[in-house]
Amino acid sequence: VGSSLGCAGALGVPHRGPELQYLVLLAHGLGFASRRLFSTRWAGYRQHRRLPVYHHAYERWVRLGSELLDDRPAWSNDETWQVRSPLVVIHGRRDEAVPVSESEAFLARHPWGVLHLLDDDHGLLRPETLKVLDLELEKAFTPEGLG
Repeated sequence: VGSSLGCAGALGVPHRGPELQYLVLLAHGLGFASRRLFSTRWAGYRQHRRLPVYHHAYERWVRLGSELLDDRPAWSNDETWQVRSPLVVIHGRRDEAVPVSESEAFLARHPWGVLHLLDDDHGLLRPETLKVLDLELEKAFTPEGLG
């Protein structure tokens, strides 16, 4: 399971080697380097190596340190990664951080994947969304759900 930029970590494992039994990606942040990190809006971060960002899980602003820049070579081409594992993408139609088109493009490269496009934002915390997530996690963690 990966959420937002954390999807790079979740997808990095099967991209580099072992297949996973099941992947659940929430508002995936793939393409972050090309979409945001190298945009003019983020020039100050590249120069000063720190930036305040809103953390949706913490529901507050946090400081993004230099680690993201230092680790960039490991994931800078993440939008081209290929995985063979079964996967589900859950994305909100009103996502203000990651365009829905990113999930659609990802699933065009992985046509066996399933997209749940829901009436939600980047936080994906609406009760209807959490029900879909619960169902997908049930599939991910029980042999019956995968069969």
